[in-house]
Amino acid sequence: MSTSGAMADVALNTGAAEKQQQDVPLPQAPGPARTWKERLRRLRPSGVSSVSVTPEMLLLSAVVYGVLVFCMGNVFLPGGPAFATLVIWICAIVAAEIAAYLRVPRVVGMLGTGILLANVPGGVVAAFPAKWGVQFRAAALATIFLRCGLELEFKTIALYKWPALRLAFIPGLAEAVFDAGIAHAVFKMPFVLALSLGFILKAVGPGLVVPAMFQLQKQGLGANKGIPSTIVIAASFDDIIAITGFSIFINVAIATGENAAWQIASGPLQVVFGMIGGIIAGTVLGATRIFNNRYKRLIGIYGCALLIMFFLEYFDMLSGGALGSLTVGLVTCYMWEHGRPGRLSQGPNNNFSADIERVAAAVWSWVMEPMLFATIGTSIVFSKLPPGTIPKAVLVVCTGICLRGIISLGIMATKRYNWKERLFFAVAWTPKATVQASLSAVPLYLINENLRNSPDFTEWQGWGNDILATGIFTIIICGTLGTLFVYWCAPMLLEQSVSVKKRIY
Repeated sequence: MSTSGAMADVALNTGAAEKQQQDVPLPQAPGPARTWKERLRRLRPSGVSSVSVTPEMLLLSAVVYGVLVFCMGNVFLPGGPAFATLVIWICAIVAAEIAAYLRVPRVVGMLGTGILLANVPGGVVAAFPAKWGVQFRAAALATIFLRCGLELEFKTIALYKWPALRLAFIPGLAEAVFDAGIAHAVFKMPFVLALSLGFILKAVGPGLVVPAMFQLQKQGLGANKGIPSTIVIAASFDDIIAITGFSIFINVAIATGENAAWQIASGPLQVVFGMIGGIIAGTVLGATRIFNNRYKRLIGIYGCALLIMFFLEYFDMLSGGALGSLTVGLVTCYMWEHGRPGRLSQGPNNNFSADIERVAAAVWSWVMEPMLFATIGTSIVFSKLPPGTIPKAVLVVCTGICLRGIISLGIMATKRYNWKERLFFAVAWTPKATVQASLSAVPLYLINENLRNSPDFTEWQGWGNDILATGIFTIIICGTLGTLFVYWCAPMLLEQSVSVKKRIY
């Protein structure tokens, strides 16, 4: 893991190493009279997404599809599950391009595509197996948490640990309990099940927050006080807390029959299993005399993250798999940076993690992100939602995010930050999408698997749909408005570091 020059104190690791190599664009008319509107124009989300669709790529895709049809047969023809998967993926990629062109978050286009495909007449994606959706979301969750692990470094965590821990623990936990109370009142669901919803809703979206903080750091906004680094560290801890709380309460909520004791115990145990698996895998992957080229390291770290995820998901321990993936990235990078374990290592190296991050970022942009948000969108069929679900879901989301913002503003009120920076922390703590897309469908899936023979199965299934709908509207509201507010408010609320200001002026 590495940092660069004047921003060494606020480096966000790996992917940031590549991003920091790009020079800040010079203005055509330099001068001190630069306004916040001009800074906003530079900082707003780019109209060019990380995925570029070109005519030659479309032609090559058609060739590959022809090979698959003649090789695999009907499964890739209309009506087959593989064909439905391709339709979802292609439409999600195109919708992401359109969203990027319109300067809105790409996830909105992907999510909207899934919802549209699931609700148009003709059953376009009816052949898409629900189990495949679970597996795609599990793989996407493993990918984003692996990237979170690759992006953190222990030195930066130690430097900003106290403000990051305050931001990670207090607002999110307060929102989780508050959302649970509101959901219990409006949806009439059991309070323990409502707590599982609360912990789904509390998680900030690492797929939205981390790239935004990279861009702020490149522009030098808030860099002097380590604000981008603090938010990235807090986001990772916040997601860990959210997934751990969700795994505990969802297993308690649906515990039934002879396996009730195991279902309850599996909540905290899967966290332990995931972290142990990640530590073991990360320690082994540190042996760079064995994993002595980038391909071995890539297959090793990505393969271990997916293996832990799918192994634990097989035993209904999805949350433990996510924590295991994060631990793999964090421990492996630590081993590479410090040249451990001993003689099995080639010595300290700060570049290995950057190589992995570049590939993981491409896999995320091209495959995992489109399939994550599109498949969660296909889970929403408006005709099956109980009347009144949508306004109730919006109520839960909006009241919870207001409380979260107020508490975030209060807990960051220290001498270290001025009032504008405190306000920015509250704004930056609103984007949500990734964890909600990964976990919102899990309660409904577990209810269908475990409570099908229960006399009140229909009622539980309705609550599962309520949770799914609330998660979807969290993405629509917080994923869109929250992300845009971060870009809009940053140039007005954060000061630019001296070193970057000199490069601009």
